[in-house]
Amino acid sequence: YDLARQRKHLFVRLMREDPNTAVNYILPQRMRASLALLVPGCVEQATTAEGTTDIEHIDFFTKGVSQTQITLRRQSLPALVLHAAAPGGVIYESRIELKIQGFLIDQELLLNTKGSTDPPMTFEVLKQPGNPPVLGEQKTIVLPVYFIDSNSHGPAAAYYQKEIFGTLNEFFQEASYNLVSLTGKVMPPKEIPLRKNCGFSKTLSAAIAAFDAEVDYTQYSRIIVIPETFCLMGYAPIGKGPLNTPDGQVIASTAVIDYLPSIAAHELGHGFGLGHANFHYCPPSSGCSTLEYGDPFDVMGAFYSAGHFRSSSKKKLGWLEGASLVTAEQSTRYTLKPLESAEAGPKALRMRHSIDSTNIEDPYDYLYLEYRQPIGFDKEINQLHSSLVSQKLPSDVFDGALRHTWSDLLDARPPTPPPPDTYHEIALTPGVSFVEPNTGTKITTRLASATELQLDVALGKTDFTLPVVRIITPQPDQTFSGSVAVEIEANDPSGILRLELYDDFLKSAFATLYPSLGQTRFQIPWDTTHAPNGPGYLRAKAEDRSGEPWGVRGNIGEAWVSIIVDNKDEVPPTVKLLHPELN
Repeated sequence: YDLARQRKHLFVRLMREDPNTAVNYILPQRMRASLALLVPGCVEQATTAEGTTDIEHIDFFTKGVSQTQITLRRQSLPALVLHAAAPGGVIYESRIELKIQGFLIDQELLLNTKGSTDPPMTFEVLKQPGNPPVLGEQKTIVLPVYFIDSNSHGPAAAYYQKEIFGTLNEFFQEASYNLVSLTGKVMPPKEIPLRKNCGFSKTLSAAIAAFDAEVDYTQYSRIIVIPETFCLMGYAPIGKGPLNTPDGQVIASTAVIDYLPSIAAHELGHGFGLGHANFHYCPPSSGCSTLEYGDPFDVMGAFYSAGHFRSSSKKKLGWLEGASLVTAEQSTRYTLKPLESAEAGPKALRMRHSIDSTNIEDPYDYLYLEYRQPIGFDKEINQLHSSLVSQKLPSDVFDGALRHTWSDLLDARPPTPPPPDTYHEIALTPGVSFVEPNTGTKITTRLASATELQLDVALGKTDFTLPVVRIITPQPDQTFSGSVAVEIEANDPSGILRLELYDDFLKSAFATLYPSLGQTRFQIPWDTTHAPNGPGYLRAKAEDRSGEPWGVRGNIGEAWVSIIVDNKDEVPPTVKLLHPELN
């Protein structure tokens, strides 16, 4: 029992700190079923839960790290804390109604949105809140507060009025192409009955209560609390959420911030539904890494940045639609206008570059390309960040195409040194090509002028439809012993390149086939005596030939079936007495 409790402690810690790795340590179904009887409450169990997401986020800017908690709130049942491995963009927002199949231990649920487990972890979006898109007037109330032991009351309301409804509003109008504006008012600073602290929850509640007599919170969708000091931190849920106020429950985004214009824009970005702008880089001496806050040209990256949101974020917010966003569907030359430009025309190019085995398309499946120029609020981003580079080299951010996934700025010419030294060669400049490793698509910058960027795109893999896999025999929940013939059907227009069969007790495939072109039906022998008795799963994975012409991976489809192994052990054990010796 002590060993099981120790294993539970380590597994829960891994769920919290590294859910992608925790997925690899889920116990096989047979073992979970046995241990649940021996050590109840100590082993994760497959479960289905339905509820609404509530995502809280804290930025520790000086440490360069953040803390996010995703809670699934359920009607008439205790809330669950979600730990999402390989999170998809679709769940990274508050007030999404989800149906989830994952692994539960205590009140914490491990969810793998990409990849496979036995049984599969899945999620179904039942309802989305409509934020994003973020469009129109954002009615905002600003509540400056100071603590009972503060030395000053902080800036006057007029200062924040000018900063938030002047400069910050101009930033959002420019970044959204005049689709969004901030309206509202700033209240005079007021004391709250707390001593100086870095906690957001009590500060937020105290501020809302302090201004209740003067503010009707039902009239606002954005609430910003600015303490006189807040440890250079920021707090904001991702998207809007329900908030209890003296005026009743309202649906609003909230933020508690140390005031700097860029921090205010950053936390409002979270309130709009955005995550961080990170940087993915590949140094020569080690594997690739992702640096949180690592995109210095996006306000959702470094807290000192005042740069425009990246094109993928503008897409999510509803600011890049129609002709302003082009999807590469053929090999040709594409022309983009600067991302900051208010002129009509294409400002970003996207192309499919991946899909996961759930066959659910989400924003992470696309690669984005954009072109930055020193226009408006982006005028300073080159000078600001070139000062951080040890060699004092200017960044080439305005000299070519920037490549993004949904959450990461990508290293343009790997391998390169770690940040910040790599930022001076961040763009795909004229004459430079890049081959996308997932698809074999080749992208070459041909022209970068003050008014346009020209890209030549030679598409590689464009087939992202998963092969259809079906386990014909055994049937679900059949009981087996000895040797079993497993019959599988796998179909794809491009053909099947590889077929693998797993049972849930083994992490690696116990059978791998490389079928001939056109073969769709397979029979694989399975010796069940190598598996423990009890319930379990068989899983078949098939990779198609869609990537073969470009030397890249194909699409992977899968199917699974629940089974029961029941082998009778009729051979008695051999026992030999070693001590004491005979006579």
